[in-house]
Amino acid sequence: YTQAKAITIKPDAMEQKRLEMEQKLRQLRMDYLLHQRRKEDNGLLAFLEAYNAPAGINPADDVFREMRERYIDVMEVRGNLSYKEAKRYLRNGLPELAYIEVESYLRMRPGVLQGEKLMHAVKAQLPAWVHILPQDDEVKKKPIIRKKVRAKKVIKPSVEVSLSQVQVAMKKGKLIQAKRLMQVYRRHGGKDGELLWEALQKRLADEAAVAFTEGGSAFRHEQLDAAIQYWKYAVDLMPEKREYVEALGRARQLKERLGLLRQQRASDPVPNEE
Repeated sequence: YTQAKAITIKPDAMEQKRLEMEQKLRQLRMDYLLHQRRKEDNGLLAFLEAYNAPAGINPADDVFREMRERYIDVMEVRGNLSYKEAKRYLRNGLPELAYIEVESYLRMRPGVLQGEKLMHAVKAQLPAWVHILPQDDEVKKKPIIRKKVRAKKVIKPSVEVSLSQVQVAMKKGKLIQAKRLMQVYRRHGGKDGELLWEALQKRLADEAAVAFTEGGSAFRHEQLDAAIQYWKYAVDLMPEKREYVEALGRARQLKERLGLLRQQRASDPVPNEE
């Protein structure tokens, strides 16, 4: 249509056709990606309950609790990335793609004020021709026949976290504990914690940056174990920071290679001296 516009006697008609085709393609892309993102997010949320301790195990079992918190961390990272991508798409004039990202963010982080504000901004920029798929847009498939299995009763831990507990952990410098407490608080519908969450995020970022710098200093002084310890702490604080994750991965890989070299040297026979 763009090429035809240059040679036709009706360029306005060709331009209108081009715009219509562009809208159809953008709508098709949005429908496909929105459907896929909803499936992925719903899958993540569905498996969250898998880390509740089953019957026969203490509901407060440390192993299940730690794995659940780690799983929540994954969702937090996914949500943060979606928020950043939504803002980027909105700046680039693609509000329909920004909608996919901000909807995903609110699915991972329900009720968060900054997410609600961004969703309002995105909807304000959505063109009139954009159609948003309803939430029940699942593709019809042939029914899968499964053997009936009696479902095990899952005991949900009664977790009650208050903002004061988060504040106490922060004052004691236990930032990872404070982060996990805040995640539980937010996951169970806690409200009015946005200012505290922002303050905690800043503390986490500042301490992670210090730990990362200390790790770099230790690495330059060939103190590999110390570097790994510092960088692991930085990753625990800010797992979404790619720079920290990559530094820790390289250090661990180097340590593994050095260990293999030492083993090889230890196993090699000492050459005879003549």
